[in-house]
Amino acid sequence: MAAARSAGTASSTYIKWTNYNYNIDSTSGSNDINYKNAFTALSGLGVDILANITCSPTTFPLTSATDYAGWWEIWQHYYAQAYLLSRDYGIRRFSIFNEPNNYNGMTESDWLLRLRICSDAIQAGVTDMNTSYGRSIVPQIYAPNTANGKEKYNSAADTWGHDAVANRHLKLDGTTSPSWLLMNFYNYQKYSMYTDETGSLTGYIQDIDALAGYIAADMPGETTFPLVLSEFNVRTASSYDGTSNNQDSPEDYSALGANCIALTLHSANQLFLFKFGQTESTTSPYGVAKNGTHYVDNINSACNYGGATKVAEVYRLFNKAAQGGRSRFLADASSGAAMSSSSGGSGLWRLVAQDPASGNIYVYLANKKSSGIAFSLKLGAWSIPDGTPVLVEEVSPACSGGVSQVVNVKSGQVYLGQIPAQSVWLVTIPNQSASLTSTTATEDTQVGDGTNSGNTGGALTSMQARADGTVDGRKAVLIKIPTPTASSSNLKSVVLDLGAATSVGSTPAQAHVYGLTTDSWTEGSSTWSSLSSVLKQGASAGSQIAQNVALNTGTNPAARMLGQIWVNSTIPTRRMLDVTDFVKSRTSGYASFLVVQEHRWNYSADLTNVRTTGDIQSAGVVITSKEKAGAGPRLLAVQTGPASTAPVILNQPQDQSLNLGETINLSVTTDGSTSVTYQWRKDGVVLTGATGPILVLPSIGITDAGSYTCSVSNLYGTSTSAAATVAINTAPVVTKALRNSIVYVNDMVTLSATFVGAPVPSYSWKKDGVTIPGATESSYTFIPAATTESGIYTVTALNTYGSISSTATITVNPAPTSFKNISNANFTYTQSFDGLEKSTNYNIRSTNFSVWTDGGPNGSNASMEGWSATLDQGFLGYRSLNSSSSTYNLNSPPPEAQAGLMSMGQASSITDRALGGLPWTNNKVYMGLRLKNSTGQLFGRAIFRHHLR
Repeated sequence: MAAARSAGTASSTYIKWTNYNYNIDSTSGSNDINYKNAFTALSGLGVDILANITCSPTTFPLTSATDYAGWWEIWQHYYAQAYLLSRDYGIRRFSIFNEPNNYNGMTESDWLLRLRICSDAIQAGVTDMNTSYGRSIVPQIYAPNTANGKEKYNSAADTWGHDAVANRHLKLDGTTSPSWLLMNFYNYQKYSMYTDETGSLTGYIQDIDALAGYIAADMPGETTFPLVLSEFNVRTASSYDGTSNNQDSPEDYSALGANCIALTLHSANQLFLFKFGQTESTTSPYGVAKNGTHYVDNINSACNYGGATKVAEVYRLFNKAAQGGRSRFLADASSGAAMSSSSGGSGLWRLVAQDPASGNIYVYLANKKSSGIAFSLKLGAWSIPDGTPVLVEEVSPACSGGVSQVVNVKSGQVYLGQIPAQSVWLVTIPNQSASLTSTTATEDTQVGDGTNSGNTGGALTSMQARADGTVDGRKAVLIKIPTPTASSSNLKSVVLDLGAATSVGSTPAQAHVYGLTTDSWTEGSSTWSSLSSVLKQGASAGSQIAQNVALNTGTNPAARMLGQIWVNSTIPTRRMLDVTDFVKSRTSGYASFLVVQEHRWNYSADLTNVRTTGDIQSAGVVITSKEKAGAGPRLLAVQTGPASTAPVILNQPQDQSLNLGETINLSVTTDGSTSVTYQWRKDGVVLTGATGPILVLPSIGITDAGSYTCSVSNLYGTSTSAAATVAINTAPVVTKALRNSIVYVNDMVTLSATFVGAPVPSYSWKKDGVTIPGATESSYTFIPAATTESGIYTVTALNTYGSISSTATITVNPAPTSFKNISNANFTYTQSFDGLEKSTNYNIRSTNFSVWTDGGPNGSNASMEGWSATLDQGFLGYRSLNSSSSTYNLNSPPPEAQAGLMSMGQASSITDRALGGLPWTNNKVYMGLRLKNSTGQLFGRAIFRHHLR
């Protein structure tokens, strides 16, 4: 051993260094993981790795306590790995032999000898590396790493813990030294749903307290070993095999939150949640190890992850609150918010800690009850000023680690409402006076894959993140927002705030949010194809993790995972995510975000005989864009120091759909940091007396429907809320009925009625009681081919609140044959009569005509002045009873516009005919005109006599 140490890594005489390097760098043989890649990525993310290295008796046998050749084989492997892992990845934490008490044939004495060999090798390896490379890494040894705690310490059957602690000063050469420690941390593993023992079910508190007592008794006069749970969770993989619960079940993730608090309060030094990935399992009836906190694709070699469970979010929030070295505070609670040892530790569990860097105070809460708990925090002990904003992050059925509330300190308290049943909160409180500021998005866009990969979407009022399993259906959202102007030291928290909804239905839908390292994209030019650094190009259709499209999300990511948002309604509501660290890292003045819906797992968490392949959510996540004023994406910053800004509106008024006689109830809430005034408007018009944060209008009628906004002002400016649309639910009402009409074969006929109602009605048409296929609008156009298309036509408008119909009789006559197109007729006359003649200009004068009809009288017999109409086509009708005295000669009608009155339009076809029913008078020529008004409505009849001036 001494010779091997002095030879160094340049010599392979004693230790085959190249073999160790190869095994770390390679995935050949039995190596499933490329440790070089894994350790590089993890250490790059700041993860302090605990390397658990097991030398099994099968591979490394010891025939006796003096089998020194066996000693050497074990020693050189641990020495070489400790040397390389500490040198290349900074690893300082080492544990040997996973669960020795569960290894068949392993005895405590055999294991203790192995612990002595391995501990010596690890400490020697790190020490020699430090000498060679000028490092100062201090190795830390974790033992005994038993499955379960107190019962494996010093019982009649198991003495693993006692043997390790009692022999802590025993060196490999058989001597003892007070300066030598065989181990530095006492680690063990435990899985339980309970903080406290419940009948035969063990709990964490009694277990860790007993272990602490045992260790203290074996280490008199010395600092006791810190207690570490190097594996813990609410259930093992095998126990999950017997239940439909999983790591997204409220019972499970709320239990984990309570267990984390209980262990921390009872002096656990380190917690390692096991395990990270829901790996494939051929022995599990569910096909996966359900105790994994993240969904992973370990079928394909990339082993990519698809998403995080709610247990993962609970643990993330716990780590945010309870990182090592933080001060913790006692907190009193009323009986309704107290922790309980009954029922395995029910009630509301709490942990209060403070971050020395930011000064933020964290209150971590886990409600294990099956009902909500009304909750408020009294902050008088910290003298935090009123108006200071407080954030609440939540894990519940409706939220996965996002910010669910922003509230303000009032009268020294924070009123938080109810913490939901079986849920977890993290409350973040600035330790000094702070205010809330807002910056809104300057650019946002939706991009699409497949046939949409070259399209931009910057003008959309709503954007969608969607993964429906098809290439063309993939959509992603990009958002760019100026970063807060406050200095980094003054920024306590920064929150991304989005107006979000489901694309359809109330089933919860989820999307991931990434922070981008580039801000060079623009909403007017960016497409899926142009974003190849963050979006995969040419991804195949499918619904498994391999079809996910976010790129470069690992080491030094171009797209950095920030969290997830959940929505469960088609009505947009605010969804927020803490993005403080990412925003502080931006130096360009902007923060860009990518929102994508991803396929989180390869198979559903059901039994293998019924589970479904892939993950296609029932709806996309729709995000309101900046094009809808007041409702688009923004950053909310909690900052100290002066902030002379207009009020920040936290909760916008929501769209409402109400019945007649009900009450409009709209509200806004602001950050509350300054005194504000309110003014409500409807359709832009000030509502007199509506000067509070809540607008109540009782006994509403039809005229109360409209768009409502609220302007909130303080000394520094005015902020206007997003517009809330109030729809008044009513059965459809006819505002313009169908009209009876006489038409001719081959005429184009348009029947149209107008209705109002809310919701907007749907339409159907019938002819003589028989449904007309495809006719689903409020108007219906057809060209009758025969007189048999005469009949009674009915349009029906229908919504949730009723229906109404309008009916008209349409008579289809044969095409008349006694008319000639005026443009092809030439006549002469020898007597004076009223007709059409030309001087310098054409004029049409009315000297006599019948009343215009459009479902009723619309004119007078005195004048046509003021009518706006189009001369669609003119036809000449003539009849001569005394041809010997009557000769007719008439030029074609003018094609040019007739100033101030009518203009000639283009005939729709040569087969069009004039209106029927013209009065015939002997020896006179009349022109039958078909007229259209500005909406295209045909007028029933018009008779003119035209003459020359």
